[in-house]
Amino acid sequence: MKTLILMRHGNAADAYDDFARQLTNVGRMRATETGRRICATGLKVSAVICSDALRAKTTAQIVSREVGAETIVERHFLYSDYTTDDFLGMLEQIGDSSACAECLVVVGHNPYISYNANTLLGKAYFGFAPAEAVGISFDVDRWGTIAPGSGRLGFSIEHSLL
Repeated sequence: MKTLILMRHGNAADAYDDFARQLTNVGRMRATETGRRICATGLKVSAVICSDALRAKTTAQIVSREVGAETIVERHFLYSDYTTDDFLGMLEQIGDSSACAECLVVVGHNPYISYNANTLLGKAYFGFAPAEAVGISFDVDRWGTIAPGSGRLGFSIEHSLL
């Protein structure tokens, strides 16, 4: 069994350079809360994978600290347009490189994080506000055997409006 947690980065401030946008105080608070709620599931997160945009990296650092994951892996392609095959290939490369990687967190951006969640679940469920996440379970032994539509919703983490 493999579990993939897909999360959108926390709330970010406006900036001229989209890539360098920083988390707001609300973004940091929500990322921390999401990390704590992921930790409360009892899942042992092997790695947190993120876009290399500042808001995603900062969110990944916060979540990693909360869940006790020692590994953060940055992938530039998660910042912009990519295919489901690209995404699944990344999971295979990172997840299958460690025999004990049962749970991975991916911190990314909309619309791609929503698209991947909905594609892996085979239904349109989520739009992902900042710092929201879903846990998707797969009845497989290897990350490389995950296919679109094969996921099962395990949990979702949403935040009330402030």
